[in-house]
Amino acid sequence: MRLRYGPGRLDIEVEDDGHGLQDPGPGGHGLVGIRERVALYDGTVDLTTSPSGGVLLAARLPLPEAP
Repeated sequence: MRLRYGPGRLDIEVEDDGHGLQDPGPGGHGLVGIRERVALYDGTVDLTTSPSGGVLLAARLPLPEAP
């Protein structure tokens, strides 16, 4: 897991060493739930196969400006 922040932005990356993206079949709302929660804060989620062959989930969230 990697966390990075800078002016106005927080980046969260989670990577596994599994077998890449596969059809999970019916059931579950895990990724949909993640996307919905990140969208509540005007963020984005990208889900890709990582160079190592696993799955890479990258969420980017805008940070509020300090008063």
